[in-house]
Amino acid sequence: MIKAIRISKNYVVSEYEYLKFIEQMTDKDLLKMLGLYDRTITLTLEDEIAIIQTTSQVTTEGGRGSLKINLKWNTYDDLDLHVIDPDNVEIYYRNKASECQGIIGLLDVDANASNLTKVPQENIFWEEGKNAPLGRYKVFVEYFAKKDDVEEVPFTVTIYPQRGISKVFTKKVRNVKERLDIVEFDYTENGISYITAY
Repeated sequence: MIKAIRISKNYVVSEYEYLKFIEQMTDKDLLKMLGLYDRTITLTLEDEIAIIQTTSQVTTEGGRGSLKINLKWNTYDDLDLHVIDPDNVEIYYRNKASECQGIIGLLDVDANASNLTKVPQENIFWEEGKNAPLGRYKVFVEYFAKKDDVEEVPFTVTIYPQRGISKVFTKKVRNVKERLDIVEFDYTENGISYITAY
């Protein structure tokens, strides 16, 4: 029995024809067909260097603590930093503080929600003098609101662990309400271990 697949209101093809069609598509064509192409931005090494150079000229704000995650960009747009802690609690603009394993995580810098700046940052950190909560963290950024006349917003997210290696992640976001996963990492008594960078 041959399966039929409806690909539009008036067009039906066999499963075999459909699979052959999909196999011949480039990744770009497939992303366009799924409506995801405009959301996918590939960065070259030169792009990444330019983004880091732009954001690194701005002094990093916010608390340091035992673990610090900082977002920087250079437009009036409103980007939001989100971190899911080991207790699976999300720290972000609607939940600025969370206690995990007896340690407070805090969003202490939240830029471009109202007072606009061209050198915005967001910062989440875990209190000084205590080890950051142990376990898995997930970091993502949401393009909350467009407030500038630019096609895309380049940004960096920097992880500053008390123990282990700091890392900088560079991305660009284009669509309002788009959410970009940045990194997952484990924080242990021995320090940080990066699991997945997106």
